[in-house]
Amino acid sequence: MFMSHEPAIQSLTHETSLFGKTIDSIEFARNCGQLTGYCAVAELARLQDLVGVNTGVVAVTVVGELDEQRRPWLHLAVRGELGLVCQRCLGVVSHTLEIEAHLRLIRTGEPWPEDEVDEGSEGQADEAIAADEGLLISSLVEEEIILSLPYAPMHEACELPGEDELNRKASPFAALAVLKKH
Repeated sequence: MFMSHEPAIQSLTHETSLFGKTIDSIEFARNCGQLTGYCAVAELARLQDLVGVNTGVVAVTVVGELDEQRRPWLHLAVRGELGLVCQRCLGVVSHTLEIEAHLRLIRTGEPWPEDEVDEGSEGQADEAIAADEGLLISSLVEEEIILSLPYAPMHEACELPGEDELNRKASPFAALAVLKKH
């Protein structure tokens, strides 16, 4: 699907924070750029209401390419663990992130593509985003994480908050049953 040519690699180590890093998305794709690093969960502001624990990092890889029609693409891979808030017990539930996003870059004035399934993409439609001369990598990562999260994260099995206290207290109806017997 994509042209094979020698990439001009702009490489970073996994120890490099991508927070605040910007790229010219079209040039990045045209030059077959590659960034590898991490984003700290605590730095992703829109995630803060969704996570129960805002520590840790997610590993990020961004690769730019041109396809056979010379259309620019970004390939984003995000890996890591998030501690989300369980919607049943309000405790922390671990959620594994394994995101693979193929993003077609749409230039200003270019028609927006319909949701089409590309041959060889295993039945999945690729996404399109607006090309940006100052694309903030952490915002792109944050957006893809939010889109991948479950609507209502829950443990497989958990108790409701205060459920133990309710089970220990005698039911008010049990007292009525005792009165009825007399």
